Order: sequence, then structure tokens, then C-alpha cells
Amino acid sequence: MAFCDDDDQWAPDKLSRQVAALGDGDFATCAIEVEYRDRRTPRLAGCDRVTVEQLARSRMAMLHSSSFLIRRTALTDSSRLGLVAEDAPGSQNEDWDLLFRAARRAPIVHVDQPLVRVLWGRTSHYAYEYATKISSLRWMMARHPEIHGCPPGAARVYGQLACWSAASGNRADAWRWTREAVRANWKEPRAAIALAALSRTVRVDQVLSALHRRGRGI
Repeated sequence: MAFCDDDDQWAPDKLSRQVAALGDGDFATCAIEVEYRDRRTPRLAGCDRVTVEQLARSRMAMLHSSSFLIRRTALTDSSRLGLVAEDAPGSQNEDWDLLFRAARRAPIVHVDQPLVRVLWGRTSHYAYEYATKISSLRWMMARHPEIHGCPPGAARVYGQLACWSAASGNRADAWRWTREAVRANWKEPRAAIALAALSRTVRVDQVLSALHRRGRGI
């Protein structure tokens, strides 16, 4: 089975290259090309296998759900991988959760070529739904203790929580999550973004828009 959002595009050889790489595995991904306004940016993983440790350290945004190729028997068998989680807040981070569950069984096969074009900023309903972003990140932290156990990965999530809290006007939570991010990894750049937002030097949505132009997110 393969996933594709209705506003994304596959390269003609996307499936054939993934099938060839998959072998007897259950799960394959590929790199993506992000299209935002007038710019296209390739996002590569730099590897051909993805582990739980990598997913705990980084969301690995290039492993987009529109790149997923999953053996049907693994997806429908709860003793192997199982279906997409239905309780993910706002259906956010359900793809990251699925990647975690797959990588626990075996490293995920990855074709590190941008075989999917992902369109940003056109139909993303949740781009600025900060409360949903906060709920979904806390849901992920509760489900996957590996994130807590990886200081850089935990700091990244705490930094995101700080940014979304600042953007939603919850200054107390923004300060709390910023402190947690710095404690876990003082180099975490999202803590600096949150501090700038708290001091009203910048707005989070401005930073997010600038990063999107580079194929990145907070």
C-alpha cells in the first residue's frame, strides 16, 4: 500500500524504485522535494536505512507520508505494524508515530532521491493551528519514550512546544518549554526563536513563513 496526499505528486519511477529497494521488508520511504510558492527545495536523509534512534533525534521531515510504501499485510496486522493511529490529535504526527512503530521492528528502507514533490502553504489546514500542534507533540512524547531519552530530540520537541505556546499567547508555557529545551540542549535553535517571540522581536508565523521558503519548518 502507498500513501499520497491529494496535493502532492509522485515521480513516474517512485514506486518501482521503492519496490526494488524494499526486498522482503515491510516499509519504504523516499526523499522529497518541497515546493513553496516559487521555490523548490530537495530534502534528503543522507542514508538508506532509518532507525528509531534517528527518528527520536529528528522528525526527519523528508520521510513524508506521501513517500510511504508499506506491505499491506504489515499494515493490517496489529501484531506487526498495524493501522494509522486514530487518536492522534488533529491527525497530526500520525505519520511520525507510524515511522517509529515500523523502525522498532526493523530499520526502514529509504530511497534517498526526491521522488515525491510536496506542496506547502496551499491547502495546509493545520499550518497555524498551534493548539493542535501542541497536543499532538505531547501525544507523541507520551507514546514514544525514546524522544525523552534523546536530549537533542527532546530539546527539539520542547523548542517546538515553546514556539507554538508563544504563538498562541501562552507566555507561561512558552517560558517553561524554553527552559526545558535549554536544559536538554543549550544549542537548540527553537529556544532562541521562542525567546525572540516572547520578547516580541519577531512573530512565530513570520519565522515559519521564512523557513518554509527554504523547505524547512520549525
